[in-house]
Amino acid sequence: METIKYYESFYTYNHPVKLSNEISINEVQTRDTYLKTTWKGDVLLKVEKKLRNKFFFSYEYFYNEKNELEKVIVTNEEGTVNAINIK
Repeated sequence: METIKYYESFYTYNHPVKLSNEISINEVQTRDTYLKTTWKGDVLLKVEKKLRNKFFFSYEYFYNEKNELEKVIVTNEEGTVNAINIK
């Protein structure tokens, strides 16, 4: 089962990013920017940055059977998609 959580920001560009300051859905409604994240257990699957309630960019993470990061799909606001192979 996947879980959605919200955060103020992240503090590293290494993948998967390190998230900071979890916020509630109520706080999201009052913010200009926030991160919407998708988790499966304690594994981060996706990060979407919202700017003025619109999609800004996303990181989608793919792991091997040992939960080691293998690939990141980066999508920007124009819809350009780039793949980063980690291993």
